[in-house]
Amino acid sequence: MTDLSAFAEAPTAAATTKSTRPVINDPALAPLVDQVYEAKEKTDALKGAIVSGTAAIREKAFPTWLKHNGGGSEFETSVEVEGSEHSLLMIFSKGYRSGADPKKVTEAIGGDDAEAKAKEFFRSKFELKLNGDAIPEEKRDEVVAGIVEVLTKAGLSPAKVVTAKQMFIPKPDFNERRATEFSYAQNVALDAALKTPTAVKNK
Repeated sequence: MTDLSAFAEAPTAAATTKSTRPVINDPALAPLVDQVYEAKEKTDALKGAIVSGTAAIREKAFPTWLKHNGGGSEFETSVEVEGSEHSLLMIFSKGYRSGADPKKVTEAIGGDDAEAKAKEFFRSKFELKLNGDAIPEEKRDEVVAGIVEVLTKAGLSPAKVVTAKQMFIPKPDFNERRATEFSYAQNVALDAALKTPTAVKNK
């Protein structure tokens, strides 16, 4: 496994402040607020039911899937689970998005050849993502040039190794300052250029 400990950073506790948010009490909006609130409650409940129900079905489907594929039958990626009125397909994908602890994999395999088996069926994979905001602006060109140089010396194509994405995003204090620094019309135009992120939650 590649040692990535140099890129680990200790978590910091977020500071909490008392909210002084404005409150809107508009009779015209009240029915919409109630509608969104109630719909969100139902949606959240449905999400919970889907998650718990899927987990229960998977618990039964997984051994069936393993037994079928281990019995000399043609390989299948899914198991059909029948209900009284409907059926579901429990699909077992090979797109593993998160990694496993190598030690736990080896322990799970067990036996004298556990490490060899682990290496046969698992591989090390890593991705590095640079936080450009953590690099002082005057040092960014130098850092990027250094990364390109290292990769080129190793005979690697920077374009294939590093995924580069250039974005033009607001600075951290933009939302705090925009109402006083820009006119209403400017803020509307800015919102059209880059939608202000929003989320709704029940209170």
